Amino acid sequence: MPKIEFIRENISIQAEMNQNLLELMRLAGLTPDAPCGGQGKCGKCRVRVYRGQDWEEVLSCQETVQELTEKYKGQKPFAYQIETIPRESQHRILLQGSGRKVELDPDLHQVIVTVPPCPKGDSASDWTRLCQALGKEYPPRLELLSNLAPLLRRTGRKVTVVYTQEEILDILDPGSHDRLSLLQAAFDIGTTTVAGFLLDAETGEILATASSLNPQTEYGGDVIMRANYALEHGTSELSSCIRSLMGRMILEMCSKTGAMPQQIYQVSAVGNTCMHHLLLDISPDSLVFAPYNPVTNLPMKLKASRLLENTNPNAQLLVLPVIAGFVGADTVGCLLAVNMEEEEKMTLMIDIGTNGEIVLGNKKRRITCSTAAGPAFEGAKIFCGMRGAEGAVDHVTLTEKDGKKKLCYSVIGGGKPLGICGSGLIDLVARLLDLGQIDDSGRLEESENTIIVDNRPAWLLFPAQETQNGKAIFLTQQDIREVQLAKGAMAAGMSLLADKLGITLDQVEQVFIAGAFGNYMDPQSACRIGLLPPQLKDRIRSVGNAAGEGARFALLSSQERMRAARLALSTEFLELAALPEFQDRFVDEMEFPEEL
Repeated sequence: MPKIEFIRENISIQAEMNQNLLELMRLAGLTPDAPCGGQGKCGKCRVRVYRGQDWEEVLSCQETVQELTEKYKGQKPFAYQIETIPRESQHRILLQGSGRKVELDPDLHQVIVTVPPCPKGDSASDWTRLCQALGKEYPPRLELLSNLAPLLRRTGRKVTVVYTQEEILDILDPGSHDRLSLLQAAFDIGTTTVAGFLLDAETGEILATASSLNPQTEYGGDVIMRANYALEHGTSELSSCIRSLMGRMILEMCSKTGAMPQQIYQVSAVGNTCMHHLLLDISPDSLVFAPYNPVTNLPMKLKASRLLENTNPNAQLLVLPVIAGFVGADTVGCLLAVNMEEEEKMTLMIDIGTNGEIVLGNKKRRITCSTAAGPAFEGAKIFCGMRGAEGAVDHVTLTEKDGKKKLCYSVIGGGKPLGICGSGLIDLVARLLDLGQIDDSGRLEESENTIIVDNRPAWLLFPAQETQNGKAIFLTQQDIREVQLAKGAMAAGMSLLADKLGITLDQVEQVFIAGAFGNYMDPQSACRIGLLPPQLKDRIRSVGNAAGEGARFALLSSQERMRAARLALSTEFLELAALPEFQDRFVDEMEFPEEL
């Protein structure tokens, strides 16, 4: 069997002839970037293969061990050296939310009670008398019953009880602590990134945060690719990697505060419907085939230890409800964060991530839809695209000097550029429209900045000598088409939601933009390219990581958790693909609007 050596990581692994390098990187515990799901389309999983005196750069998903063997025939091909190409680091992952305040009403409490001894002639159980001391009946839990009697004898029958309205979660010796600090953890599981929050259950204070890329990106950059991977290979890989990440993030947050994971008695999670299903190890089969319905849409309360490590063994996992196959618990979290149940104004709420979820309405009526928008805005289908990390061009402005207009670029971290992220992409297209370098149909005009890439024109941002990796950064005609496809789908969705409500977009009184991408993009640029309705440019407000904020609210207030359930049930879903007029509207919206 050939041996593959990943020299940067100092890891070796035995390989089968039919395995490709991407599979072997996963087996070696590495985290390759493969947003196209290993189809050879995105070019992000490149590695360098060393044989003899030469390095060859290849796509790991397309290079099998068999092909390496044939390519280097005549040499002893049983110890291939592979050099992985470093990925972008220090990603910008948004943790702040809208800032709405909620009244603290957690369903997690602790109390010290004295359990009286059983009187002679009485047969009442220790559990029954514990419940009597609490003033409420609770179902017995075997894991707590096993040591209850010796604990009562050891503590003089005085114990600390951690409980909710429905169950007792723990029984402790009050002498082992002054007062137990009850903790909660909330997670926003995005398709690309994951944000975590460690909370004090009694004050609602955020004690620590953590963030990471979603390791499921190794299996595809969008939910369809991951769902297809799960159908072919099962859900266990996708489920276990996200659960393991959450456990590591819990440890990271605890280490920042000196807390113990055993103090965490409740965990909440939101995510789109595919992320929701994969977290719970539910096959996403129903999301792949029409009518694209979820397996379940109801809120769930589970034993956290069945899924997660590093919590109290008796902790609860609260999973918020989903609305439809492609409008998930993350959208419910956003609705909760902006308090749409009580909103009087006609409101447009947009969460632009790898998918784009749109909600239009107010407290009387709300309609939602989902569009495939994010791959272009997160770099997956852009030639020089990357996520929002150090080295990414994140903003583009237009300056004028001596009567000549010039583009100026902002780079995350301030160093040499490595690529362009979504917010920079929108700015760049908007500025090129302003300069007349892109016409309304999306055609890139020739100029002194034009170079030829794959026999097609492209706009040069940085020549090779000015970049981190020695490769030029440019915008291709196909990149512009990807932006048009994404923004056309989003704009068509907004327009059709307005039709369904019987209003025009002019009647929208406020626009909430949720998510990291929405937080960092320039709303004026988004309006310039038609991603957002130009007539609403002065009514736009960023609400940050509203999904994560909704996940926190569900822990901090039982009333908010019930509100989330109502919002999910009462928000109507519009299936765009089922509308005959969607395709025509989509094509119309692909055009760029005239200058504002």
